[in-house]
Amino acid sequence: MRIRTLVCLAALTAGVATTMAQSNVYSLNIVGYVTITNNPGFSLIANPLTTTNNNLNVLYSDAPSLTKIIRFVGGAYVTSTFDPDDGWNNIVPLNPGEGYFIQVPAGPAYVKTYVGEVVLNSTNPVPAGFSLRASSVPQQGKVQTDLLYPAVNLDKVIRWSGTAYITHTLDPDDGWTGPGGEPIISVGESFFAQKGVPANWIRNFSVGP
Repeated sequence: MRIRTLVCLAALTAGVATTMAQSNVYSLNIVGYVTITNNPGFSLIANPLTTTNNNLNVLYSDAPSLTKIIRFVGGAYVTSTFDPDDGWNNIVPLNPGEGYFIQVPAGPAYVKTYVGEVVLNSTNPVPAGFSLRASSVPQQGKVQTDLLYPAVNLDKVIRWSGTAYITHTLDPDDGWTGPGGEPIISVGESFFAQKGVPANWIRNFSVGP
């Protein structure tokens, strides 16, 4: 999976006079694009940017025929398939912070470009047990140190290499165990979270002075 990211700061600073306060109103957004190359087979991915419509039939309207999106909901897998005649079935929203599998059929890789806004402030619930999660902010880094994932002792982060699962455990004595220590999560990558107790993954991302 290859990733190319461009995030542009768009400061919408046109003063808007309100009828009540006669004060200037400013809006600050981060907009840009993320391009991810999905090779044939299974990949664990996530929508890295938000738009006015995050439904899967809009996000993946250009997917190859017979592509599958597989979510993990309530302990069970739920599959949506892109039919060449009927389009996507089982249409659901895929918001930043939720992880899911994409299964690309045999053939060329599926190069997907997401265009939208960065979610600046988010609360991503991570339940007890297994769930598929991703960073709501399109940022690469160590899952706890950089991405602020709310891990506690004995929590696991399970990544998918494309051929096998890779498990990292937060050990109370040794810190993160597993290949390379603390897992590094790429932009647009998701993972299985295994937690003993639920927690909220909170991100407050700011720009400007």
